[in-house]
Amino acid sequence: MSFYGRNKPNKSEEDYTTPYTTEWIHTLSRVDSDKLRVKRDYTKFVSIDPGTRNFAIRIEARGKIHGVERAVKPLYYAVWDIATDKQCKIDPNVPVETYRNLIAKFEEIKEMIMDVDIIVIERQLPINFKSALMMHSASMIFSMWLKDSPYYPVIYKVCPKLKGRMLGAPRKISKDELKAWAVVKATELLTHQGDTWSIEVINSTKKADDLSDTVVQLEALLMFWGHPLATYTK
Repeated sequence: MSFYGRNKPNKSEEDYTTPYTTEWIHTLSRVDSDKLRVKRDYTKFVSIDPGTRNFAIRIEARGKIHGVERAVKPLYYAVWDIATDKQCKIDPNVPVETYRNLIAKFEEIKEMIMDVDIIVIERQLPINFKSALMMHSASMIFSMWLKDSPYYPVIYKVCPKLKGRMLGAPRKISKDELKAWAVVKATELLTHQGDTWSIEVINSTKKADDLSDTVVQLEALLMFWGHPLATYTK
């Protein structure tokens, strides 16, 4: 079947049943790498909601920080616009230019990226072409930069429905209602953590829903794994 004119993905492409998929980018197996992995008192996370006009990214550390157990320390929080001027035109060079823009933005924070432990990216369906392209592009950049890193990071592509399941979104709400819910829930979680800085970042942008998604999807994944809520520390 031709790609053009498809209204929705095939059943085989609908991946809502698994809460996440895992990408292992290293030469050694996970068992063997665990013996060599650099151990720290905290875990460093990157959480991403991919898009071209709105590529939301959050970096934070969780664990024992400054002597405080179960602490969370936000390190970076932003929305990137990596679209090109040709974004709305049919031009085969658009994906290349967008990818180049994405690399440039990652280069700005490369030092913070190089020692991460876990990367969380919201999983995109093929029908969402631009967002799916950014998901795969981000994954590719991490794979190139972090392969066989001493921290042996893992990439998790998280089902977009996991946050609602784990954090109690109302059933059968619309897409716009889910976006609004995510902002409220993220603010609630950050308030619990005492993280006023991140709340200010959310309130300072028109893309509060994208920024909020990076908070709630990470919290949902950690909750799925059985981890308790963390507490903010400066």
